[in-house]
Amino acid sequence: MRPSFNRARGAVAATGAFSVVTLAAALGAASAQTPDATATIKIADRSLVFGQKADVRGRVSRRPAGTAVRLQLASARGLWSTIATRHVGPRGRYRAHVAVPASGALRAVVDAAPDRVTQAAATPLVASRAARIAVAADVVTRHRHLNVLARRAAVVHGTVRPAGPGRQVMLERRTRRGWATLDRSRTRRGGGFALRAQVARPLSAAVRVRAARGDRVGGARERIGRLNVFRRALVSWYGPGFYGNHLGCGGILHYGQLGVAHKTLPCGTMVTLRNGSRMVRVPVIDRGPYVGAREFDLTAATKDRLGFSGVGTILVSP
Repeated sequence: MRPSFNRARGAVAATGAFSVVTLAAALGAASAQTPDATATIKIADRSLVFGQKADVRGRVSRRPAGTAVRLQLASARGLWSTIATRHVGPRGRYRAHVAVPASGALRAVVDAAPDRVTQAAATPLVASRAARIAVAADVVTRHRHLNVLARRAAVVHGTVRPAGPGRQVMLERRTRRGWATLDRSRTRRGGGFALRAQVARPLSAAVRVRAARGDRVGGARERIGRLNVFRRALVSWYGPGFYGNHLGCGGILHYGQLGVAHKTLPCGTMVTLRNGSRMVRVPVIDRGPYVGAREFDLTAATKDRLGFSGVGTILVSP
């Protein structure tokens, strides 16, 4: 019985020795297959607007010129997809200007060197570290009507990219406490939107369109100008004969000075004036007028900018 036991123990020992040898050989083979090349990636600007191209560059070591480099973007599920392919230059460098369709991780991948025996590509890949990149939506306004009379609707039409239905879009105006929503809507199938704002009282404020974030694309804020809600006011003008006189808000009236006189508005208040197709935004610099029902006195320079003369009615905001 003992010889049999010794033979069994010897067999186990031999098997163990074989396993160690086999494992060592496997590790050696895996080590031989591990690529000795390295790849790097660098993105000049990691915050982009949809449609804007990213400036991507990097280097691949120990690979001949002409080697293909695939730029891959990780999906929401962690799967990598190729969005561009470039080739290595003489010094192992590559560069690409590529449109990135969504936020995520970007990496550079190079196939491993061919196996000398089989002349087939080895399994491991040479991949750079992933670099994060953020892509925001792009708001494009096609039509805007922002100069309106009180109780008339201001209108903004446009498109949000990437196109798609259901993204929330807001028209907002600037206030002393921040941004206030005037209207909200949702994009149509092609990304188009339409916003309307009806304001009851005169005002002049900066406005913007804000698009909420979507699937792997950040939100966007796009300044689109100034909303001017006008009322009608009786105005006159002054200048010659008053140059050199002291102004009610300080300083001296001179030729070419833009501004208006008003009886009660605080000095420095900005007022938007419109006469036909001409428009100007000027400060309150003086007191007056004190004649009849006139509400504003325009300096000669302001009058000329508006193409106005004499006494009459123009549009004013606020």
